Amino acid sequence: MNYEYVDTKTTHVYYFPGEKLLFYKVKPGFEVTLEDIVNIYKVTMDLVGKVPVYSITDLREMAFEHIAKDVSEYAANQNPFLKYQLKNAIVVEGLGQKLLGNFYLNVIRSGRPTKLFTTYNSALNWIGVKNIFLDKLA
Repeated sequence: MNYEYVDTKTTHVYYFPGEKLLFYKVKPGFEVTLEDIVNIYKVTMDLVGKVPVYSITDLREMAFEHIAKDVSEYAANQNPFLKYQLKNAIVVEGLGQKLLGNFYLNVIRSGRPTKLFTTYNSALNWIGVKNIFLDKLA
């Protein structure tokens, strides 16, 4: 399992070039600000370039109730990497995260195919990537 890794203040960013997969894992308890999300997508562009990829974003340990609307809107529709993301799977847990995730999907409306999942395996199956074991990272 070959990958490249970059650590930001709020997020671990993994890139699996052979599988065309980005994996974002938000660090426990962090509130992601607009400055943070802009930096995460800058890191992504530096890491991946203009290569179309799938992405999985694990929000389970994030201070989820603190996502500002401008952060969600930037991630969903304004980030410079958006046109290179083929599909985005978001991994959540608990009713609160599912409700906020559905708000993101149905009100903010992501600019690429996006779905919520509760496990890595279901997210990987949806995007069609096999033989990756995300549970062993971070």
